[in-house]
Amino acid sequence: MLAAQPRITDWVFTTNRTGPLKSFSEPKAKLDAASGITNWRIHDLRRSSRSLLSRAGVNPDIAERCLGHALPTIRATYDRHRYLDEMAHAFEALAALIERIVNPTDTVLALRR
Repeated sequence: MLAAQPRITDWVFTTNRTGPLKSFSEPKAKLDAASGITNWRIHDLRRSSRSLLSRAGVNPDIAERCLGHALPTIRATYDRHRYLDEMAHAFEALAALIERIVNPTDTVLALRR
């Protein structure tokens, strides 16, 4: 997906086009101002993503790798597989779930009391 995009700079994530993104404070402040929501932390996105990966049925080991977490020491010693295809599938499942949450297509009827 990134390869298909026009190349503007050597950095995929940058705020100034001259170097990598080093801090999230300025972009987060802009997002807070634009959205009107300020009582959250960047880490909340990781927590929400991990919870949604579970909700999407992603294997816990793969979900942890999606967050950049390593396997426990002894397993990491013997299991050298990079799980790239599995993580790609997990991110696709996460994106699909977020899409369904943001743009629901189900018709829900309210029940009368």
